[in-house]
Amino acid sequence: MTRRWAFLLLASMCVPMLLGSGGGGHRLPAPQSREIFPPAGGWNPRRVDHLQEMGRYLGRRTLRIEAFHAPGPPFSDEYENVEDGVGVVLEPGKLLTTARYVEGAARLHVRTPGGQKLSASVERLDVDAGLALLSYPAEKIPEVKPLVGFAPAFSKEEQGAKEQEVVIPFQVEGAVVSVRLATVYHFEEDALLKGVLLNGVPAFDSRGRLVALADRTALDRENTLVVTAPAAKEWLEQVPQKNGPRGTKPRGPGP
Repeated sequence: MTRRWAFLLLASMCVPMLLGSGGGGHRLPAPQSREIFPPAGGWNPRRVDHLQEMGRYLGRRTLRIEAFHAPGPPFSDEYENVEDGVGVVLEPGKLLTTARYVEGAARLHVRTPGGQKLSASVERLDVDAGLALLSYPAEKIPEVKPLVGFAPAFSKEEQGAKEQEVVIPFQVEGAVVSVRLATVYHFEEDALLKGVLLNGVPAFDSRGRLVALADRTALDRENTLVVTAPAAKEWLEQVPQKNGPRGTKPRGPGP
């Protein structure tokens, strides 16, 4: 058998395997990406490979949010103001973010890892606490996974310092999030992140636990005040009141 005929025979065998047999043109199933879990001792964010893996991990647990605000008179609704934010997936269909940019929004969208936009709604909002809980159609984003947990309260006595190293996403687009190292500074009453960040940007520890959420620009206009994880956890555990003019507020611990 000549080389030419051998090549043609091999090609005739391989092409049906690649394209699928029969008139239906069946395609090979897309490869499933493996689920990523934090290592037992946590990641080392100062290692590039660990930081990249954290980006893939957080990409399944954060979603981009768009809040559309009506401009008000004399402008028409076509001139809507759009504020971007980030939400953390608490469970399928539930997003935790900050309240400031969500309050008063005419409509809300979340972006899927594939780039699709889905409608979202406010389930609970508390301007005083600085937090909002949003709902979205979970069945349309099955690849999104819930948050692993909340980091414990930062202890200045045990740590011997006011600074806590964290990892934050700075670009939330698609299934992989670009992340970088940052620092949360803890004070007596407040905590802040260095730099001005997008609404609701979450900060995570090396175990993938939520440390804080970016809330609003600090007085110095160069840093961002945050809602800490213990405060967010306490708020979520409270029993909400009925909707009021400024959203759903907590009533206090249940019985």
